[in-house]
Amino acid sequence: MRKSAYTLGLLVATLLPMAGAKAQLFPNLGGSRVGISALTFLKNDISPRSVGMGGANVTLSGNAFGAAQNPAQAAEAKGFAVGASDLAYGGGLHHSLATALIPIKNAGNLYTQVHTLNMGPEKVRTEFAPQGTGETFQNYSLSAEVGYARNLSNRFSIGVGLKFVREQLAQYAANGVGADVGFLYRTDWRNLRFGACLQNFGTNSTLKGNYSPDLLQTGTSTFTEGYPAPTLFKMGASMDAYTAQDHLITVHAQLNHPNDNAENLRFGTEYIWANMLMLRTGIKLGVKTERYPTFGLGFRFGFGGHNLQADYGINPTRYLGLMHSFGLSFSLASASAANTTETANPAQ
Repeated sequence: MRKSAYTLGLLVATLLPMAGAKAQLFPNLGGSRVGISALTFLKNDISPRSVGMGGANVTLSGNAFGAAQNPAQAAEAKGFAVGASDLAYGGGLHHSLATALIPIKNAGNLYTQVHTLNMGPEKVRTEFAPQGTGETFQNYSLSAEVGYARNLSNRFSIGVGLKFVREQLAQYAANGVGADVGFLYRTDWRNLRFGACLQNFGTNSTLKGNYSPDLLQTGTSTFTEGYPAPTLFKMGASMDAYTAQDHLITVHAQLNHPNDNAENLRFGTEYIWANMLMLRTGIKLGVKTERYPTFGLGFRFGFGGHNLQADYGINPTRYLGLMHSFGLSFSLASASAANTTETANPAQ
């Protein structure tokens, strides 16, 4: 009991200075911060499980997509795992994720993840050729991250990742680097968990490149001003609200503090039946463009003694319509070990 209290005190002592520093770097100006960041694709929720739960993801149990939500979740993986997901915006615009978790015997887990947002080729249009000149240009966004996570005790986990980010817009490109840092603290009362995470903390990015447009005007266009990445500090808690032989209901609550918008709250719940079927729903409070409940479902199958899981999430938005997220994940951990991680989340 004393050890648990000491670890919890250490967690609080670590998080409070971070929250204070965060408030100094990004004052709470509410909605007036909108639009101050670049590389905004980094804000997308790419985990279909998280999408279905309204984005309340900082304390979700570890799986292939855990590092995208909180690097500390990667510490809970019981074996090598891979996952891939896709978030569809409509109009042919997709945000895809490929991720892998690699255990190191008695030394934590490594993870890697690659995000891509590809708009496909676009026609070059001018005043003299509004239907296109026959040329095309490319728009895409890319983020590649490697990280490490470990259980420091049977209750406390930490994870950190470093990422390279690039955006390409025709002849212009912007590069940047960033970091993710996360914590998880587990208790033995109803699987109560506390988590905190700082995402996309890094350098400013500036579009660089010259372009001589075939317009009535002459000259070149350049950009010199840099913009920060969409840094996000989030903290939350979750617990098992109801447990029975084949039934489990978990509830999740989370506070988000972004550097480019007002604070908002996320609430989600997940029902698991027989460790095979998952039903999810969630709500976001304080996000003006996403006022409607989210929904999701998942199926877990045994595959050669291991787990293959399919997840789907749907997020109704005010201006972009229904946003769909679908993902597949596979773990080489035994099905019984992975199911234990999902329900009780013991440390390695």
